[in-house]
Amino acid sequence: PLPESEYNSSPETVGYRLRVWRTDGDGEDRTEDVKSGVRTTDTTIEGLSPWTHYQVQIQAFNSIGPGLWSQTVAARTTESAPSGSPANVNAEAVSSSRIMLTWSSLPEAQRNGVIIGYKVLYQENDSDGPPTVRVIEGDRNLTLLLGSLQKYTMYALQVLAYTRIGDGPPSSPVLLRTKEDGTNY
Repeated sequence: PLPESEYNSSPETVGYRLRVWRTDGDGEDRTEDVKSGVRTTDTTIEGLSPWTHYQVQIQAFNSIGPGLWSQTVAARTTESAPSGSPANVNAEAVSSSRIMLTWSSLPEAQRNGVIIGYKVLYQENDSDGPPTVRVIEGDRNLTLLLGSLQKYTMYALQVLAYTRIGDGPPSSPVLLRTKEDGTNY
């Protein structure tokens, strides 16, 4: 808190103002008053983006006006689940029982943390049961060869990214039919 010798006014008129902005320059600077009172020593800033670097300054004010801004402090918000899903999800039937699935990684702004890996959800189209899930560890592994599938069967396939906090939303379903068995006559 501001030392009593620096109030320069009645203690009831002393308050604090916080200024916050993203280090990367995206978004606007935010300035908000913290609840007034000379004993105030902490506050929570709401509405920030997860896993993002910010710069923060604080300033005391009284009924006469504001004081100087403090030194800038760097801070980073905590990790969260991804807010987006992998793009460019493509599937190719490579045989009667295998599908090759590829996708693009998430844009940095949608990662919200360290991507630990991806989950591929797949099931026969129009199936009522839960999908089968295959986990692909690592954020650079962007392909999966699914095997042991039913021949000439339509599958719905989705991909999602995950952090240690949780799963992001799945991609839109891609529908693809495995090939017919190639029987020679």
